[in-house]
Amino acid sequence: MFFTKLKSLYPTLTYSETKIADYILANKDDTFDMTSQELAGLLGISQSTAIRFSQKMGYKSFKNMILDLSRSGEENDIQEIQLKDSTAATNEKIKNHFSSLINIAYDTNSPALIDQAVQAIYNASTVFCFGYLATSSMAVYMSWTLTELGIMSVFDDNPFALMTRLKSCPKNSLLIIFSKSGETQAAVTVAKAAKATGVFTLGITNMAKNSLQPYLDIWLKTMYSPAKTRFLSYTELSSQLYLIDVLILNLYKKDFSKFKHAVTQYQEITKPK
Repeated sequence: MFFTKLKSLYPTLTYSETKIADYILANKDDTFDMTSQELAGLLGISQSTAIRFSQKMGYKSFKNMILDLSRSGEENDIQEIQLKDSTAATNEKIKNHFSSLINIAYDTNSPALIDQAVQAIYNASTVFCFGYLATSSMAVYMSWTLTELGIMSVFDDNPFALMTRLKSCPKNSLLIIFSKSGETQAAVTVAKAAKATGVFTLGITNMAKNSLQPYLDIWLKTMYSPAKTRFLSYTELSSQLYLIDVLILNLYKKDFSKFKHAVTQYQEITKPK
């Protein structure tokens, strides 16, 4: 997964971090036994820079990054679908990419961070779910699922309408905002408005530093590739879907009796006659 992450994060690296990335790309086999101190000395940078690079890549430690690097190969790079590909080859590429994206989301979002996000949802009097264009489907799914659990949830994909609602929303409200890149103007504007009115914000967006991130109280990270292809634009939502289910199922466990009762009532009301 190392090279997949690096493709996403490379445009955001500092000058010193780029030196690390370029060295690893050119000398992968020579880095397997390196410590952060050895790499820093070789490149003429500080050890803390090498450690920060590993953390920016989503690893708990430099050692974990090197371990993942040793397991990574060029075959783990993003594989674009070609017109000449057979159905079997196409299906395998999609499966591999889904698996890679979900593994990155799993590794990058610690259990402690997930617990913090679940607690924020549990404490909220009202949960607003926002996504724009492609990510609106994620916001709809999140909102409907929360409603099924008996949680007051509102979906909106109109930034102006949502900003108006946030001005008079109940206390202890929560905004869950979905964005693939973290650079969509509508998402950033809504998050900024939420912060201005004191609404707690939880964002599911790109793991690289982005314009949305400064306005988030909790930042759940997914991988976003700057490459604009139809293949990538569809599959990248899989990691957001994974994180939604992670949040919902951990929330369900938090108060099983309460949520089970709500789900039973919901199913009774909505079942066909």
